[in-house]
Amino acid sequence: YANLQITGAATKTLMASTSVNTLLTVGTGATLNDGGFTLTLAGSGTPLSAANSNNNVFTGTEIYSAAAATNIASSTYANLQITGAATKTLMASTTVTNVVTIGSGATLNGGGVTLTLYGTGTPLVNNGTFTANAGIVTYTGTAATTIAPVTYATVNFNSATTYTLGGNATVSTAGTVASGATLAISTYTLTATGATWTNSGTVTEGTGGKIT
Repeated sequence: YANLQITGAATKTLMASTSVNTLLTVGTGATLNDGGFTLTLAGSGTPLSAANSNNNVFTGTEIYSAAAATNIASSTYANLQITGAATKTLMASTTVTNVVTIGSGATLNGGGVTLTLYGTGTPLVNNGTFTANAGIVTYTGTAATTIAPVTYATVNFNSATTYTLGGNATVSTAGTVASGATLAISTYTLTATGATWTNSGTVTEGTGGKIT
């Protein structure tokens, strides 16, 4: 589609993977269900305009792929992929239940809002660039989770499980290890100079691992 509009009170469900090249509009009272398929949003600017984006049911994969600056709609995504050379910016608090993937050459800008990652394993895969921009990243997975080796402004570890660094990482503003949570530095370096930390859980260091 060039432009796709969803209106009316009934849920509209994708029946196969779909691409929208300019603008997808979900009107007031309408609900879009991606049907577990891949929805590619190739438009720049704001390619997904939803009156209440949290009414949408995204259980598949949403891909923002424009080659120009793009705003990412606030919603709950199952899988969110960022591709294309231009920066994609979160516009409001966003939740991802499985995986955020930043493709090679792509940039995700935290937009100064909260990105909540419910996935376990590796819920943030960074093959490009992550720019925190004063945003908050909250890891809430309830099973073993690998922390992306990026620079965070504020990062929170909220559940009773172990969060393990997947490489050297930096926290510039603040970090929280909640009660029951374990932050495992492993063999890497966590640079936290100037950051304020609240530790109500456990922090461990492996051989060669350190916090500076």
